[in-house]
Formats: sequence, structure tokens, C-alpha cells
Amino acid sequence: MAVEPAETGGVSGALVSGFVFGSLAFQFFNADSDAEGFLLGEIKAEAKNSITDFQMDDIEVVYTIDIQKHIPCYSLFSFYNAAGEVDKKDLQKILINQEKNVIGWYKFRRNTNQTMTFRERLLHRTLQKHLKNQQLVFFLLTTKLSRENGSTHNLEYTLYDPQESFVQPIPVSVTNLGMSEQQDYKTFSGPSGAGGYCRAMKKHRLAFFDQEGSLKEVQRIKCMYNTLQEELKTTCLKVEESERSVECLLADVQGLREKVSEKKRLRTVIQD
Repeated sequence: MAVEPAETGGVSGALVSGFVFGSLAFQFFNADSDAEGFLLGEIKAEAKNSITDFQMDDIEVVYTIDIQKHIPCYSLFSFYNAAGEVDKKDLQKILINQEKNVIGWYKFRRNTNQTMTFRERLLHRTLQKHLKNQQLVFFLLTTKLSRENGSTHNLEYTLYDPQESFVQPIPVSVTNLGMSEQQDYKTFSGPSGAGGYCRAMKKHRLAFFDQEGSLKEVQRIKCMYNTLQEELKTTCLKVEESERSVECLLADVQGLREKVSEKKRLRTVIQD
């Protein structure tokens, strides 16, 4: 199986972790037919200042879509009909009160082209109205044969931003642990809405969180970090003092060597 992104364009970008992308691919390849679901995460806005020939200060707002989780639908047409009309109750059952965290939805199709169908466009507009999110995106994943004997398939993926009259592709970056984008903390954790999960968290919450909701281990690590920083500063001062002492000793040794050399030179002159 070869995985490659389809050609995209546009000015905004999207980030999806390797774990989330791998989970999506796992769902796709283990499904008996086409599949679909919803994408959770957040849209980050960053203002950048630039100087141009026409004006001294030009502020450009760059939007980045951060895909952090996905909710699969275990059957097609689970929340809509053939005409693309959405059933609000079925939609709420799938999302479990996480409508505000939905940034898009995805679709898996086998042996098709990387284009949105007419039904998908209708469904996308309906979802924008129900979720009250005009920045909703559509993630399309498709496969196609790359060899005649059927031994290899290519998985192509494209993130779309459907507008009123056209569909805008968005560049997608699958991030790894070593990339700088992964150094930031996630503000959305995507908790589970299952009753058993909530009961288990409530039972053991006091063992891990303080009254303000912060992790106790994080506070302890911060204290240990501060202590290590103080120890490091003390060690650096000691090393600096020792280096200066070594420099003074080397200067003294060099001075003694020069005196010895001068005495040897005078003896040689006297003997001659």
C-alpha cells in the first residue's frame, strides 16, 4: 500500500498527527465498504505583520486547521438520507454533545477520483447549517489500483474547503513527534462522553488532579524543574570560578616558563 497526498493549493494549511491519520487509515482498510465520520479539533488564527512597497504595515491572518480526533460512523446514511438531508437527532447521537469541536467530516471511497460528489456538496452545506460552522472542511480519502495485478493500491487524501461556487483544496501535513508543530499543548482534549468513562474519571480524579483541575504530577514536575535549574545555575557558577582559577594558574605557569627561559639565555651569554 502506497500513501501519497493528492495535489492541493490554497493559502491555509492543516495539521494531522501520524496517530490520527493512522487511525483513519486503519478504519478504512478494515471496513467492508465505504465509510465516513467527523473530524474534531480546532482552527488556529495567527496574525503576521509584513512590510510592502505600498504600505508600511500589512497584517495578514493565517488560519491553521489542527485535526486532533475523529468520530467514525459505523454505517453510511447514519445521520442523513439519499437527498443529503440531515436528521438532527441521529447527528446528536453520533457527536455526543461535541458539536462545538467539530471542524469537518471525512469520507472513504474505493476506486474513485479525488472529487466531491453532488450529494457530498449538498450534505456539506446542510452540516454547516446544523453545526453553525461556516469553516467546516471535508477530508476525502480514496484508493486506486497502481498495478495491473491488483497487488498495490494507492491511498490519496485531500482536505477540501467547499465554498458557494467552488471547492478549495487545503494543504495537509502529517506531523511526527520530532516536528516543531508538536511542541505546543493541545487546548482541546476530546474527552469521551461514555457513562463508564465519566464514572471512572470521577472516582479517580482526586488522585491525579487538584481542586483547580490541574494535574498534580505537572506541578511536581515544575517544582523539580525549578530545583534542577537552581542546581544547574550553582554548578555553572562553580565551573566558571574553576575555569578562571585554571586561567590564572596557566598565566602563572607561562610567566615562570618565561623567567626560566630568560635565565637560561643570560647564562648562555655569560659563558660565551
